[in-house]
Amino acid sequence: MSKEIKHFYEFGAFRIDTVNRLLLNNGEPVPLKAKAIDTLLLLIEHNGEVVEKDELMRDLWPDSFVEEGNLTQNIYVLRKALRDGGYIETIPRRGYRFAAEVKEWDESPTDLILIKEKTKTSLSYEEEFEHEAESGQNPAQASQTVIDSTSHRTSLSSNKIEIPSRSLSRLLIWPALAVIGVVLVMTALLVWRRPSSPPFETVNLARFTTTGNALRAAISPDGKYIAHVIDDAGQKSIWLRQVATGKDLQIVPPARIAFFYGLTFSHDGNFVYYVDQEMNRVGILFQVSSLGGTPTKLIEDVDSPVALSPDDKSLAFIRGAPGLHSIVIANVDGSRERNLVSTRQADAMRIGPTWTMPPAWSPDGKIIACPVAVTGAEGEY
Repeated sequence: MSKEIKHFYEFGAFRIDTVNRLLLNNGEPVPLKAKAIDTLLLLIEHNGEVVEKDELMRDLWPDSFVEEGNLTQNIYVLRKALRDGGYIETIPRRGYRFAAEVKEWDESPTDLILIKEKTKTSLSYEEEFEHEAESGQNPAQASQTVIDSTSHRTSLSSNKIEIPSRSLSRLLIWPALAVIGVVLVMTALLVWRRPSSPPFETVNLARFTTTGNALRAAISPDGKYIAHVIDDAGQKSIWLRQVATGKDLQIVPPARIAFFYGLTFSHDGNFVYYVDQEMNRVGILFQVSSLGGTPTKLIEDVDSPVALSPDDKSLAFIRGAPGLHSIVIANVDGSRERNLVSTRQADAMRIGPTWTMPPAWSPDGKIIACPVAVTGAEGEY
């Protein structure tokens, strides 16, 4: 047995159990991923202080290189879970500050007893030679088999049939010719079906930008265009590059408070879909022509990139809410929005909360796949 001290933080109607890494709202669990809890704890531990973005990213992802968007998404999820009660303040160009009165206390060690059981499993294998032991025969000898080949050879020689050499040659020539013919046909088929060169046998890398401020890219289905986000001193815009000519076209103008992600081409390449998640706002889905123009606002509260149906008439995305995640489908113009399926936090298997991986639509348009979260004996995965 081991005893572990429970440490709690409390602010407003919320309480954090640091041992179980659980956020409670009026005693009810609030579903949050581990990184979101880690982010909230870091801010609370520096309550009233400005925590720089670089410091947060270094502490949250110590051994990984991640974009600032990962941190922004964590803050967005936390604000949504905290009912946007103004607990987390954004300090422009610097970072974030937790601005609330926080109570902190420890629970008595006697109130919590963790029982850890160590078990050791051994596997033994024993082979018994019961039959040999009963007969008194050595097991090693019992496993040997003696073959007397003398009588065998004698019987063969007594039934020997002589075939003239000329007749033997005639008998063998036709099977030999048949085998040679089959080999030639199979070789011809293999040569005919083999591609001239395996795909990606040789790869040429081409640099499309040299500024170092390009983020999140998508390639059109025909491979002729590349859409990507440019971050220029905090102002983000969306550009389209024609691969053949190298020419760039700005299709969404710069915006300082925008966070663009989920660039998706329509199957015909005529439109680009993207999610714009402004600070302290829900994600909004937009459609813009590949030739540029005014973006069209389609749907609010979109928490993942979208997936388009094979006929480009419908789209699917994931929408998250406290304790609930859903796959939502709608017409491509944003109309007729409806829930395809929803799962709750208590479900053994539930739709995985994600803002980087959209649902996937099967080529025949009959099946939609998405990531899921599963809780088992070994934890959540």
